[in-house]
Amino acid sequence: MYLVQIFDGPNDTAGITIHSPYSDGPKLSEGKITQKLSGIDDFTFALNPSNPGYRKIKPLTTLVKVTNVKTGAVEFDGRVLQPNYKMADDGAFADEYVCESKLAYLHDSIQRFLEVHNTTVRDFFAMLIAKHNEQVEAHKRFKVGDVTVTNSTDNVYRFVEYDKTYDTIKDKLIDRLGGYLRLREEPDGMYLDYLESVGTVSPTTISIRRNLKSITRDIDPTSVITRLVPLGAQQNSGDSEASGAVPRLTIASVNGGKDYLDDTALQAEFGIVVGTVTWDDVTTANALLSNGRDYLRNQKASVEQYDITAVDLSLLGLDIEGFTVGNWHIIDNPYITGADALQIIEKGIDIASPQASTLTFGDKQRTLTQYLASMNKNTKTIASLRSTVTRQAQALGTLKTQVETVDSAVKTIEMTLQQNDLPALNQAVTNLQSAVNNLNETIDGMPVYGPATPTTDGLMSASDKMKLDAMPALTTADKTKLDLITVTQAVSLDDLVARVTALENAGGNV
Repeated sequence: MYLVQIFDGPNDTAGITIHSPYSDGPKLSEGKITQKLSGIDDFTFALNPSNPGYRKIKPLTTLVKVTNVKTGAVEFDGRVLQPNYKMADDGAFADEYVCESKLAYLHDSIQRFLEVHNTTVRDFFAMLIAKHNEQVEAHKRFKVGDVTVTNSTDNVYRFVEYDKTYDTIKDKLIDRLGGYLRLREEPDGMYLDYLESVGTVSPTTISIRRNLKSITRDIDPTSVITRLVPLGAQQNSGDSEASGAVPRLTIASVNGGKDYLDDTALQAEFGIVVGTVTWDDVTTANALLSNGRDYLRNQKASVEQYDITAVDLSLLGLDIEGFTVGNWHIIDNPYITGADALQIIEKGIDIASPQASTLTFGDKQRTLTQYLASMNKNTKTIASLRSTVTRQAQALGTLKTQVETVDSAVKTIEMTLQQNDLPALNQAVTNLQSAVNNLNETIDGMPVYGPATPTTDGLMSASDKMKLDAMPALTTADKTKLDLITVTQAVSLDDLVARVTALENAGGNV
Protein backbone atom coordinates (compact mmCIF):
# COMPACT_ATOMS: atom_id res chain seq x y z
CA MET A 1 0.00 0.00 0.00
CA TYR A 2 2.95 2.34 0.67
CA LEU A 3 5.77 3.23 -1.69
CA VAL A 4 8.97 4.49 0.00
CA GLN A 5 11.64 6.18 -2.12
CA ILE A 6 14.96 7.86 -1.34
CA PHE A 7 16.58 10.60 -3.41
CA ASP A 8 20.21 11.74 -3.46
CA GLY A 9 19.46 15.42 -2.99
CA PRO A 10 16.89 17.75 -4.62
CA ASN A 11 18.18 17.20 -8.17
CA ASP A 12 17.69 13.42 -8.11
CA THR A 13 14.32 12.78 -9.79
CA ALA A 14 14.67 9.00 -10.33
CA GLY A 15 15.32 7.89 -6.77
CA ILE A 16 15.61 4.37 -5.35
CA THR A 17 12.62 2.35 -4.15
CA ILE A 18 13.40 0.88 -0.74
CA HIS A 19 9.87 -0.34 0.03
CA SER A 20 7.32 -1.51 -2.52
CA PRO A 21 3.61 -2.09 -1.97
CA TYR A 22 3.84 -5.14 -4.23
CA SER A 23 4.84 -8.62 -3.08
CA ASP A 24 7.82 -8.96 -5.43
CA GLY A 25 9.40 -5.61 -4.49
CA PRO A 26 11.93 -4.65 -1.79
CA LYS A 27 10.71 -4.31 1.78
CA LEU A 28 11.77 -2.35 4.84
CA SER A 29 12.24 -4.29 8.06
CA GLU A 30 9.99 -1.73 9.77
CA GLY A 31 8.61 1.73 9.15
CA LYS A 32 6.51 4.11 11.21
CA ILE A 33 5.26 7.60 10.28
CA THR A 34 4.09 10.06 12.91
CA GLN A 35 2.01 12.94 11.57
CA LYS A 36 1.44 15.88 13.92
CA LEU A 37 -1.05 18.73 14.05
CA SER A 38 1.45 20.90 15.93
CA GLY A 39 5.06 20.06 15.23
CA ILE A 40 7.26 18.40 12.64
CA ASP A 41 6.27 15.02 11.19
CA ASP A 42 8.79 12.20 11.50
CA PHE A 43 9.44 8.84 9.87
CA THR A 44 11.57 6.03 11.29
CA PHE A 45 12.53 2.98 9.27
CA ALA A 46 14.98 0.10 9.20
CA LEU A 47 16.47 -1.85 6.28
CA ASN A 48 18.81 -4.83 5.98
CA PRO A 49 21.80 -5.44 3.66
CA SER A 50 19.63 -6.98 0.92
CA ASN A 51 17.72 -3.73 0.45
CA PRO A 52 18.75 -1.66 -2.62
CA GLY A 53 19.08 1.42 -0.42
CA TYR A 54 21.47 -0.17 2.08
CA ARG A 55 24.36 2.21 2.90
CA LYS A 56 23.28 4.68 0.20
CA ILE A 57 21.65 7.05 2.68
CA LYS A 58 23.38 10.20 3.95
CA PRO A 59 22.15 12.32 6.86
CA LEU A 60 20.62 15.73 6.04
CA THR A 61 21.09 15.32 2.27
CA THR A 62 19.13 12.15 1.39
CA LEU A 63 15.46 12.95 0.81
CA VAL A 64 12.66 10.49 1.62
CA LYS A 65 9.12 10.29 0.28
CA VAL A 66 6.33 7.92 1.36
CA THR A 67 3.33 7.68 -0.97
CA ASN A 68 0.01 5.93 -0.33
CA VAL A 69 -0.52 4.20 -3.69
CA LYS A 70 -4.18 3.54 -2.90
CA THR A 71 -5.08 7.21 -2.47
CA GLY A 72 -2.15 8.90 -4.19
CA ALA A 73 -1.50 10.98 -1.06
CA VAL A 74 2.06 11.76 0.04
CA GLU A 75 2.10 10.68 3.69
CA PHE A 76 5.65 11.87 4.39
CA ASP A 77 8.10 14.10 2.52
CA GLY A 78 11.36 15.08 4.15
CA ARG A 79 14.99 14.24 4.77
CA VAL A 80 17.08 11.75 6.70
CA LEU A 81 18.17 13.23 10.00
CA GLN A 82 20.00 10.56 11.96
CA PRO A 83 21.40 7.09 11.07
CA ASN A 84 21.86 4.23 13.49
CA TYR A 85 23.81 1.13 12.43
CA LYS A 86 23.08 -2.02 14.43
CA MET A 87 24.08 -5.66 14.72
CA ALA A 88 21.73 -7.93 16.68
CA ASP A 89 22.71 -10.80 19.00
CA ASP A 90 22.16 -13.30 16.20
CA GLY A 91 24.64 -11.46 13.95
CA ALA A 92 22.00 -9.84 11.71
CA PHE A 93 22.77 -6.33 10.49
CA ALA A 94 20.23 -3.54 10.05
CA ASP A 95 20.41 0.19 9.51
CA GLU A 96 17.86 2.41 11.25
CA TYR A 97 17.09 6.00 10.28
CA VAL A 98 15.13 8.87 11.77
CA CYS A 99 13.68 11.34 9.26
CA GLU A 100 11.98 14.74 9.61
CA SER A 101 9.56 16.48 7.27
CA LYS A 102 10.48 19.49 5.11
CA LEU A 103 9.07 21.80 7.77
CA ALA A 104 12.32 21.09 9.62
CA TYR A 105 14.17 23.25 7.06
CA LEU A 106 13.19 26.11 9.37
CA HIS A 107 15.83 24.73 11.75
CA ASP A 108 18.57 25.48 9.20
CA SER A 109 18.43 29.27 9.66
CA ILE A 110 18.54 31.73 12.53
CA GLN A 111 16.95 35.13 12.98
CA ARG A 112 18.76 38.35 13.85
CA PHE A 113 18.05 40.76 16.68
CA LEU A 114 15.13 43.01 15.79
CA GLU A 115 12.52 45.10 17.57
CA VAL A 116 9.20 44.71 15.77
CA HIS A 117 6.19 46.97 16.32
CA ASN A 118 3.31 48.47 14.32
CA THR A 119 3.35 45.32 12.20
CA THR A 120 0.50 42.93 11.34
CA VAL A 121 0.72 39.25 12.14
CA ARG A 122 0.99 38.39 8.45
CA ASP A 123 3.79 40.90 7.83
CA PHE A 124 5.72 39.71 10.89
CA PHE A 125 5.38 36.09 9.73
CA ALA A 126 6.54 37.11 6.24
CA MET A 127 9.57 38.90 7.73
CA LEU A 128 10.66 35.72 9.53
CA ILE A 129 10.25 33.58 6.40
CA ALA A 130 12.14 36.11 4.27
CA LYS A 131 15.06 36.06 6.72
CA HIS A 132 15.05 32.25 6.56
CA ASN A 133 15.04 32.25 2.75
CA GLU A 134 18.09 34.52 2.66
CA GLN A 135 20.21 31.88 4.38
CA VAL A 136 19.30 28.53 2.82
CA GLU A 137 19.45 26.71 -0.53
CA ALA A 138 16.65 27.08 -3.04
CA HIS A 139 14.94 23.76 -2.23
CA LYS A 140 14.62 24.79 1.44
CA ARG A 141 12.85 28.09 0.78
CA PHE A 142 9.18 28.76 1.47
CA LYS A 143 6.62 31.11 0.02
CA VAL A 144 4.18 32.76 2.43
CA GLY A 145 0.75 31.27 1.89
CA ASP A 146 -2.50 31.91 3.73
CA VAL A 147 -2.26 33.70 7.09
CA THR A 148 -5.54 33.74 9.03
CA VAL A 149 -4.21 34.28 12.57
CA THR A 150 -4.66 37.77 14.01
CA ASN A 151 -4.79 39.41 17.42
CA SER A 152 -7.19 42.01 18.82
CA THR A 153 -5.26 44.93 17.28
CA ASP A 154 -3.71 43.09 14.31
CA ASN A 155 -0.47 44.59 15.54
CA VAL A 156 2.45 42.72 17.09
CA TYR A 157 5.17 44.06 19.35
CA ARG A 158 8.07 41.63 19.61
CA PHE A 159 11.79 41.42 20.28
CA VAL A 160 13.42 38.88 17.95
CA GLU A 161 16.73 37.34 19.01
CA TYR A 162 19.31 34.91 17.59
CA ASP A 163 17.14 31.79 17.62
CA LYS A 164 16.34 29.19 14.99
CA THR A 165 13.57 30.35 12.67
CA TYR A 166 11.27 27.50 13.69
CA ASP A 167 11.78 28.26 17.40
CA THR A 168 11.15 31.97 16.77
CA ILE A 169 7.88 31.30 14.95
CA LYS A 170 6.76 28.96 17.72
CA ASP A 171 7.69 31.34 20.55
CA LYS A 172 6.71 34.69 19.07
CA LEU A 173 3.56 33.58 17.22
CA ILE A 174 2.17 30.08 17.83
CA ASP A 175 2.67 29.93 21.61
CA ARG A 176 1.18 33.41 22.07
CA LEU A 177 -1.49 33.66 19.38
CA GLY A 178 -2.24 30.02 18.62
CA GLY A 179 -2.58 28.66 15.13
CA TYR A 180 -0.96 25.97 13.02
CA LEU A 181 1.74 25.79 10.35
CA ARG A 182 0.75 23.96 7.18
CA LEU A 183 3.18 23.16 4.37
CA ARG A 184 1.78 22.54 0.90
CA GLU A 185 3.50 21.76 -2.38
CA GLU A 186 2.38 23.74 -5.42
CA PRO A 187 3.77 23.71 -9.00
CA ASP A 188 5.64 26.96 -8.31
CA GLY A 189 7.16 25.95 -4.97
CA MET A 190 6.52 25.21 -1.29
CA TYR A 191 3.97 27.36 0.49
CA LEU A 192 3.80 27.79 4.25
CA ASP A 193 0.39 28.70 5.69
CA TYR A 194 -0.21 30.05 9.20
CA LEU A 195 -3.81 29.14 9.96
CA GLU A 196 -6.08 29.88 12.90
CA SER A 197 -7.78 26.48 12.55
CA VAL A 198 -7.46 23.37 10.40
CA GLY A 199 -9.52 20.30 9.63
CA THR A 200 -13.16 19.45 9.04
CA VAL A 201 -15.77 17.32 10.81
CA SER A 202 -15.49 13.80 9.40
CA PRO A 203 -18.55 11.61 8.76
CA THR A 204 -16.55 8.60 10.04
CA THR A 205 -17.50 7.78 13.64
CA ILE A 206 -15.11 5.82 15.86
CA SER A 207 -17.15 3.52 18.09
CA ILE A 208 -16.87 0.35 20.13
CA ARG A 209 -17.81 -2.94 18.42
CA ARG A 210 -17.01 -1.36 15.05
CA ASN A 211 -13.61 0.26 14.47
CA LEU A 212 -12.42 1.21 17.98
CA LYS A 213 -9.78 -1.19 19.29
CA SER A 214 -8.52 0.63 22.38
CA ILE A 215 -8.80 4.04 24.03
CA THR A 216 -6.98 5.84 26.86
CA ARG A 217 -8.16 9.14 28.32
CA ASP A 218 -5.69 11.40 30.15
CA ILE A 219 -6.99 14.38 32.14
CA ASP A 220 -4.53 17.13 33.05
CA PRO A 221 -5.76 19.94 35.32
CA THR A 222 -2.21 21.00 36.24
CA SER A 223 -2.04 23.90 33.76
CA VAL A 224 -4.90 25.73 35.44
CA ILE A 225 -4.19 29.17 36.95
CA THR A 226 -6.33 30.20 39.91
CA ARG A 227 -4.35 33.37 40.73
CA LEU A 228 -3.30 35.23 37.61
CA VAL A 229 -0.54 37.83 37.38
CA PRO A 230 -1.13 39.65 34.06
CA LEU A 231 1.98 41.12 32.46
CA GLY A 232 2.08 43.74 29.72
CA ALA A 233 4.75 45.39 27.60
CA GLN A 234 8.33 45.69 28.81
CA GLN A 235 9.14 48.82 30.79
CA ASN A 236 12.33 50.76 30.13
CA SER A 237 14.65 51.04 33.11
CA GLY A 238 18.37 51.81 33.08
CA ASP A 239 19.09 49.73 36.19
CA SER A 240 17.14 46.71 34.94
CA GLU A 241 18.75 46.84 31.50
CA ALA A 242 22.17 46.81 33.09
CA SER A 243 21.31 43.75 35.16
CA GLY A 244 19.66 41.93 32.27
CA ALA A 245 16.22 41.86 33.97
CA VAL A 246 13.40 43.72 32.21
CA PRO A 247 10.29 44.72 34.24
CA ARG A 248 6.85 44.57 32.68
CA LEU A 249 3.61 46.50 33.05
CA THR A 250 1.33 45.15 35.82
CA ILE A 251 -2.21 45.92 37.04
CA ALA A 252 -1.18 47.04 40.54
CA SER A 253 -1.92 50.72 39.83
CA VAL A 254 -5.56 50.02 38.87
CA ASN A 255 -6.26 47.02 41.12
CA GLY A 256 -5.87 48.36 44.66
CA GLY A 257 -2.14 47.71 44.75
CA LYS A 258 -2.49 44.01 43.89
CA ASP A 259 -0.76 42.79 40.76
CA TYR A 260 -2.91 39.64 40.58
CA LEU A 261 -6.49 38.52 40.00
CA ASP A 262 -8.18 35.60 41.83
CA ASP A 263 -10.62 33.07 40.43
CA THR A 264 -12.44 32.02 43.60
CA ALA A 265 -14.42 29.22 41.92
CA LEU A 266 -11.27 27.55 40.64
CA GLN A 267 -9.53 28.11 43.98
CA ALA A 268 -12.37 26.30 45.75
CA GLU A 269 -11.71 23.27 43.55
CA PHE A 270 -7.91 23.34 43.08
CA GLY A 271 -6.53 25.75 45.70
CA ILE A 272 -4.24 28.68 44.94
CA VAL A 273 -2.12 28.10 41.84
CA VAL A 274 -0.23 31.23 40.71
CA GLY A 275 0.66 31.79 37.08
CA THR A 276 1.46 34.57 34.62
CA VAL A 277 0.22 35.45 31.15
CA THR A 278 2.07 38.04 29.05
CA TRP A 279 0.60 40.47 26.53
CA ASP A 280 3.57 42.18 24.85
CA ASP A 281 1.41 44.63 22.93
CA VAL A 282 -0.59 45.94 25.94
CA THR A 283 0.80 49.25 27.16
CA THR A 284 -1.87 50.53 29.63
CA ALA A 285 -2.81 49.09 33.02
CA ASN A 286 -6.57 49.32 32.36
CA ALA A 287 -6.28 47.35 29.11
CA LEU A 288 -4.11 44.79 30.89
CA LEU A 289 -6.70 44.46 33.69
CA SER A 290 -9.41 43.84 31.09
CA ASN A 291 -7.29 41.20 29.35
CA GLY A 292 -6.60 39.46 32.66
CA ARG A 293 -10.29 39.30 33.56
CA ASP A 294 -11.15 37.95 30.10
CA TYR A 295 -8.47 35.28 30.44
CA LEU A 296 -9.82 34.05 33.79
CA ARG A 297 -13.38 34.11 32.51
CA ASN A 298 -12.50 31.98 29.48
CA GLN A 299 -9.85 29.80 31.10
CA LYS A 300 -10.31 26.05 30.90
CA ALA A 301 -9.98 23.98 34.05
CA SER A 302 -8.50 20.89 32.42
CA VAL A 303 -6.97 19.56 29.24
CA GLU A 304 -7.97 16.08 28.09
CA GLN A 305 -6.11 13.93 25.59
CA TYR A 306 -7.11 10.58 24.11
CA ASP A 307 -4.84 7.86 22.69
CA ILE A 308 -6.87 5.64 20.39
CA THR A 309 -6.14 2.60 18.27
CA ALA A 310 -8.71 2.35 15.50
CA VAL A 311 -9.15 0.22 12.41
CA ASP A 312 -9.20 2.27 9.21
CA LEU A 313 -12.23 0.69 7.54
CA SER A 314 -11.92 3.03 4.55
CA LEU A 315 -9.17 0.70 3.34
CA LEU A 316 -11.86 -1.96 2.96
CA GLY A 317 -14.42 0.42 1.49
CA LEU A 318 -16.53 0.33 4.66
CA ASP A 319 -16.10 3.99 5.67
CA ILE A 320 -16.52 7.16 3.66
CA GLU A 321 -13.05 8.44 4.51
CA GLY A 322 -9.99 7.55 6.55
CA PHE A 323 -8.22 9.38 9.34
CA THR A 324 -6.52 12.72 8.64
CA VAL A 325 -4.61 14.80 11.16
CA GLY A 326 -6.60 17.93 12.01
CA ASN A 327 -10.02 16.42 11.25
CA TRP A 328 -12.71 15.98 13.90
CA HIS A 329 -14.38 12.63 14.59
CA ILE A 330 -17.21 11.54 16.87
CA ILE A 331 -15.74 9.15 19.47
CA ASP A 332 -18.58 6.99 20.78
CA ASN A 333 -17.66 5.07 23.92
CA PRO A 334 -20.10 5.71 26.79
CA TYR A 335 -17.68 4.37 29.41
CA ILE A 336 -14.83 6.75 28.45
CA THR A 337 -16.06 9.75 26.45
CA GLY A 338 -19.73 9.46 25.61
CA ALA A 339 -20.37 10.71 22.07
CA ASP A 340 -17.83 13.51 21.82
CA ALA A 341 -16.33 15.30 18.80
CA LEU A 342 -12.53 15.29 19.10
CA GLN A 343 -9.73 16.44 16.82
CA ILE A 344 -6.87 14.20 15.65
CA ILE A 345 -3.65 15.88 16.78
CA GLU A 346 -1.33 12.98 15.94
CA LYS A 347 -1.48 9.89 13.76
CA GLY A 348 0.87 6.93 13.66
CA ILE A 349 1.08 4.90 10.43
CA ASP A 350 2.72 1.49 10.40
CA ILE A 351 3.56 0.88 6.75
CA ALA A 352 3.67 -2.88 7.39
CA SER A 353 0.16 -2.86 8.96
CA PRO A 354 -1.72 0.00 7.30
CA GLN A 355 -5.10 -1.17 8.58
CA ALA A 356 -4.23 -0.15 12.15
CA SER A 357 -3.79 3.57 12.86
CA THR A 358 -2.67 4.86 16.24
CA LEU A 359 -4.48 8.15 16.83
CA THR A 360 -4.06 10.81 19.48
CA PHE A 361 -7.07 13.05 20.01
CA GLY A 362 -7.11 16.29 21.98
CA ASP A 363 -6.37 18.58 23.49
CA LYS A 364 -9.96 18.82 24.67
CA GLN A 365 -10.17 21.82 26.97
CA ARG A 366 -12.99 21.95 29.50
CA THR A 367 -14.33 24.72 31.68
CA LEU A 368 -14.63 24.20 35.43
CA THR A 369 -18.34 23.36 35.07
CA GLN A 370 -17.61 20.85 32.30
CA TYR A 371 -14.70 19.39 34.28
CA LEU A 372 -16.85 18.81 37.39
CA ALA A 373 -19.74 17.44 35.33
CA SER A 374 -17.34 15.02 33.64
CA MET A 375 -15.96 13.87 36.99
CA ASN A 376 -19.48 13.36 38.37
CA LYS A 377 -20.50 11.40 35.28
CA ASN A 378 -17.46 9.13 35.60
CA THR A 379 -18.21 8.59 39.29
CA LYS A 380 -21.77 7.56 38.46
CA THR A 381 -20.53 5.26 35.69
CA ILE A 382 -18.11 3.56 38.10
CA ALA A 383 -20.85 3.18 40.73
CA SER A 384 -23.21 1.71 38.13
CA LEU A 385 -20.55 -0.72 36.95
CA ARG A 386 -19.79 -1.82 40.50
CA SER A 387 -23.50 -2.38 41.13
CA THR A 388 -23.79 -4.44 37.94
CA VAL A 389 -20.80 -6.57 38.95
CA THR A 390 -22.35 -7.22 42.37
CA ARG A 391 -25.73 -8.15 40.90
CA GLN A 392 -24.07 -10.33 38.29
CA ALA A 393 -22.22 -12.25 40.99
CA GLN A 394 -25.42 -12.72 43.00
CA ALA A 395 -27.37 -13.81 39.93
CA LEU A 396 -24.75 -16.37 38.93
CA GLY A 397 -24.83 -17.79 42.43
CA THR A 398 -28.63 -18.08 42.26
CA LEU A 399 -28.37 -19.63 38.80
CA LYS A 400 -26.07 -22.36 40.09
CA THR A 401 -28.55 -23.10 42.90
CA GLN A 402 -31.46 -23.29 40.44
CA VAL A 403 -29.48 -25.64 38.19
CA GLU A 404 -28.87 -27.95 41.15
CA THR A 405 -32.59 -27.85 42.02
CA VAL A 406 -33.59 -28.82 38.48
CA ASP A 407 -30.95 -31.54 38.45
CA SER A 408 -32.34 -32.93 41.72
CA ALA A 409 -35.89 -32.88 40.31
CA VAL A 410 -34.77 -34.80 37.21
CA LYS A 411 -33.09 -37.43 39.39
CA THR A 412 -36.29 -37.77 41.48
CA ILE A 413 -38.30 -38.44 38.30
CA GLU A 414 -35.81 -41.09 37.24
CA MET A 415 -36.05 -42.78 40.65
CA THR A 416 -39.89 -42.76 40.80
CA LEU A 417 -40.07 -44.19 37.28
CA GLN A 418 -37.90 -47.10 38.41
CA GLN A 419 -40.10 -47.62 41.50
CA ASN A 420 -43.41 -47.40 39.53
CA ASP A 421 -44.62 -44.85 42.11
CA LEU A 422 -47.11 -42.91 39.99
CA PRO A 423 -48.33 -40.45 42.72
CA ALA A 424 -44.73 -39.61 43.58
CA LEU A 425 -43.95 -39.29 39.87
CA ASN A 426 -46.78 -36.81 39.41
CA GLN A 427 -45.46 -34.69 42.29
CA ALA A 428 -41.91 -34.95 40.94
CA VAL A 429 -43.03 -33.65 37.57
CA THR A 430 -44.79 -30.74 39.27
CA ASN A 431 -41.60 -29.97 41.22
CA LEU A 432 -39.56 -30.10 38.01
CA GLN A 433 -41.98 -27.70 36.31
CA SER A 434 -41.61 -25.27 39.23
CA ALA A 435 -37.81 -25.58 39.27
CA VAL A 436 -37.55 -24.91 35.52
CA ASN A 437 -39.83 -21.87 35.84
CA ASN A 438 -37.62 -20.50 38.63
CA LEU A 439 -34.53 -21.12 36.52
CA ASN A 440 -36.04 -19.29 33.56
CA GLU A 441 -36.93 -16.33 35.78
CA THR A 442 -33.36 -16.23 37.08
CA ILE A 443 -31.93 -16.28 33.54
CA ASP A 444 -34.33 -13.53 32.41
CA GLY A 445 -33.35 -11.41 35.42
CA MET A 446 -29.63 -11.64 34.76
CA PRO A 447 -28.20 -8.06 34.66
CA VAL A 448 -26.34 -6.98 31.54
CA TYR A 449 -23.64 -4.38 31.05
CA GLY A 450 -25.39 -2.38 28.36
CA PRO A 451 -24.81 -2.04 24.63
CA ALA A 452 -21.38 -3.64 24.88
CA THR A 453 -19.08 -5.16 27.44
CA PRO A 454 -17.24 -2.19 28.96
CA THR A 455 -13.53 -1.75 29.15
CA THR A 456 -12.87 -1.73 32.88
CA ASP A 457 -9.33 -0.37 32.68
CA GLY A 458 -9.24 3.02 34.38
CA LEU A 459 -12.79 2.62 35.76
CA MET A 460 -12.49 -0.11 38.39
CA SER A 461 -10.29 -0.42 41.42
CA ALA A 462 -8.15 -3.51 42.01
CA SER A 463 -10.69 -4.81 44.54
CA ASP A 464 -13.51 -4.37 42.03
CA LYS A 465 -11.59 -6.38 39.44
CA MET A 466 -10.89 -9.11 42.01
CA LYS A 467 -14.60 -9.21 42.79
CA LEU A 468 -15.41 -9.58 39.11
CA ASP A 469 -12.80 -12.33 38.68
CA ALA A 470 -14.16 -14.13 41.76
CA MET A 471 -17.74 -14.35 40.45
CA PRO A 472 -18.91 -18.01 40.46
CA ALA A 473 -18.64 -19.49 37.02
CA LEU A 474 -20.73 -22.29 35.53
CA THR A 475 -18.76 -25.52 35.31
CA THR A 476 -18.88 -27.92 32.36
CA ALA A 477 -21.23 -30.10 34.41
CA ASP A 478 -23.52 -27.10 35.02
CA LYS A 479 -23.65 -26.39 31.29
CA THR A 480 -24.46 -30.07 30.60
CA LYS A 481 -27.36 -29.86 33.05
CA LEU A 482 -28.63 -26.70 31.36
CA ASP A 483 -28.52 -28.55 28.02
CA LEU A 484 -30.57 -31.36 29.57
CA ILE A 485 -33.11 -28.83 30.83
CA THR A 486 -33.38 -27.37 27.34
CA VAL A 487 -34.10 -30.84 25.91
CA THR A 488 -36.65 -31.50 28.65
CA GLN A 489 -38.43 -28.23 27.83
CA ALA A 490 -38.48 -29.19 24.15
CA VAL A 491 -40.36 -32.41 25.04
CA SER A 492 -42.88 -30.23 26.98
CA LEU A 493 -43.47 -30.82 30.66
CA ASP A 494 -47.22 -30.45 30.08
CA ASP A 495 -46.95 -33.47 27.77
CA LEU A 496 -45.15 -35.41 30.46
CA VAL A 497 -47.85 -34.60 33.04
CA ALA A 498 -50.57 -35.70 30.58
CA ARG A 499 -48.80 -38.98 29.93
CA VAL A 500 -48.42 -39.67 33.67
CA THR A 501 -52.14 -38.99 34.19
CA ALA A 502 -52.98 -41.35 31.34
CA LEU A 503 -50.87 -44.04 32.93
CA GLU A 504 -52.71 -43.60 36.24
CA ASN A 505 -56.11 -43.88 34.52
CA ALA A 506 -54.93 -47.01 32.70
CA GLY A 507 -54.41 -48.89 35.90
CA GLY A 508 -50.88 -48.12 36.98
CA ASN A 509 -48.94 -50.00 34.27
CA VAL A 510 -45.81 -48.24 33.21
